[in-house]
Amino acid sequence: HLVRIVCQGAATTEEALEIGRTLATSLLVKTAIFGRDANWGRIIAAIGRTNATFDPDQVKVWIADVLLFSDGMATEYDEAKVEAGMAEEEVEIRVDLGAGEAEMTVYTCDLSYDYVRINAEYHT
Repeated sequence: HLVRIVCQGAATTEEALEIGRTLATSLLVKTAIFGRDANWGRIIAAIGRTNATFDPDQVKVWIADVLLFSDGMATEYDEAKVEAGMAEEEVEIRVDLGAGEAEMTVYTCDLSYDYVRINAEYHT
């Protein structure tokens, strides 16, 4: 999957980019996308590893336009709808920090069994 990560509502552009890059390089986020697992906890944990300024109770997280996390807790959402969205060739993760007006978009890909196998078998 191609994964588009949109971080909006950040205090600064630098913080939005840091969050985007942290999500884009998180192996747990990448494997969740591959497994079609709407695991918002992995996204929140990755955001928490950054130096960005935010109030966790203001953060909102969407995957495939389905709101998964808001007001500091999981939302009630249609699992079939988010899973169908995650089956698309391109998946969007959107995070709104509620801390400002800055926004950045970062692209990455998922991490599949084949990626691990191919790279495990490669020798120089």
